[in-house]
Amino acid sequence: MIIGENSMVSPVASPIFINQQNLGTFLADNQSSEQGTALINYTVQKGESLSTIAEKFNISVETILLANELSSSKIIAGQELVILPTSGLIH
Repeated sequence: MIIGENSMVSPVASPIFINQQNLGTFLADNQSSEQGTALINYTVQKGESLSTIAEKFNISVETILLANELSSSKIIAGQELVILPTSGLIH
């Protein structure tokens, strides 16, 4: 908490931004026994698209794009993707 002369300001939690440098650490620190709360390492299968993968995990295509730092929706079989437990940013 930050205390000013005439007021108190409570800190606000900021979102965690995942990138290639901190992903391994984040995955190791977030192994969860509760289903639906852990990150998933997913291997793209032949014929799949980001839309079908997003639908399979009930998240948005945008979430997959952001979590994997993809600039387009083009994916190939065998590609590894990180699947977040929910749509949006982790916070």
